[in-house]
Amino acid sequence: MKIESIAELAEILGNLVEDSNTTRFFRGHSDVTFQLIPGVYREQYLIENEDKIIKDAILNCPNSFQNQYTLFDKLVTLQHYGYKTRLLDITMNALVALFFAVEGNKDKDGELIIFDIPTSEIKYDSSDRVAILSALSIRDRNFSIHTYIESSLSMGYAAVMEYMVKNHQNLNVERAYETLRSIDVDISKTMIQKGFTQNIKDVLGKAIIEAFNKQKDIVKLIHDIRNDKGNFDPIIDSKDFNKVLCVRAKLENQRIIRQQGAFLLFGMQNETKLKQADIESSWIKEKILIPKEFKQSILDSLKSFGISKRTLFPELETQSIDIIEQYKPKS
Repeated sequence: MKIESIAELAEILGNLVEDSNTTRFFRGHSDVTFQLIPGVYREQYLIENEDKIIKDAILNCPNSFQNQYTLFDKLVTLQHYGYKTRLLDITMNALVALFFAVEGNKDKDGELIIFDIPTSEIKYDSSDRVAILSALSIRDRNFSIHTYIESSLSMGYAAVMEYMVKNHQNLNVERAYETLRSIDVDISKTMIQKGFTQNIKDVLGKAIIEAFNKQKDIVKLIHDIRNDKGNFDPIIDSKDFNKVLCVRAKLENQRIIRQQGAFLLFGMQNETKLKQADIESSWIKEKILIPKEFKQSILDSLKSFGISKRTLFPELETQSIDIIEQYKPKS
C-alpha cells in the first residue's frame, strides 16, 4: 500500500476499520528501511553504556530534571533533548506522523505505520510496569534475568511438591466427589479436577514470583524503583521485562502537546538487556509507503493543515532555523 498525497491517506484511513477496543497511533519514518526500535538500540555502544549516559546527564544538568518525579519522566526529557533512550515516539495524529515520514531523507522512500493498540494495554507514567521497564535503563550492560528465571522455576516446582505431599488426601478426586455428592452438591469429577489443578497452578505461580523477587539483582532493581516511586508494589513477574508498553505521557511538554505524542517503552529479552523486546505484531495494522518523489509536495500540503517544523517544534532554537529558512533565496 502506498500514497502520493494527503487525500489518498485520508481515503485509506476512512476505509481502515478501527476496533472499538483499540486506540489508533501512528509513526512516520523518513526512510522505509528504518526499523521499529528505539534509538538506544541502534548502536551497540549506546545500549552498552545506557546507564552511564543517563546518570551523567542527570548529574551534569540537575535543574533540567528537578520537576520530573519518575524515571519515565526523566527519559521523556532526555528524549526531548536528543538523547537516545528506550522510548520510541508515536502520535495520535496521522498528519504529524506523515510529516516525519516526508520531512527528511529526500532521496529515500518514506513510511507511515499505523498501530491499533488494545486500549486496555495503554499505560500511564504512574503504572508499576512502566516503572519496571524505565528502571532497566539504569541497570548495567550485564543485567540478565535468564538464570534467575531458571532458579525461580526450580523453587516453584519444589513448592508444588511440598504442597502435594501435605495435601495428598485432599487431592483425591473420588473422595472429594463422594463427599460433595453426599451433601447434594451438583458437581462433576471434571470440575473437581480443574479445581485441584488451579490450586496447584496458583501455588506454582506464587512460589516462582516470590523466588524471582528474592534474587539479588531484582532486589536492587526494586530498591531503585522504590526510591523513584515510593508506592511501588514490589512484586515483579519476570514476564514484565519482556514487554513493549504503550505509554501516555503527561502533557507538560509543548512538543508532546503539539505532536499529540505518546511513547512505546521497550523492555528486554530474557538473556540480556542488550537486546530489545519485540513489539506485538498484532499492534501493527498497516504500513504505508510514501515514494520519495512525492515527499516535497506532501510536505507543502501539510503546511496548509498547520503541520510544519515550526508548529511541531516550538522551541526557540528550532523556530530560528525554520523562520530564517523561509527567507532564504530560492535557487
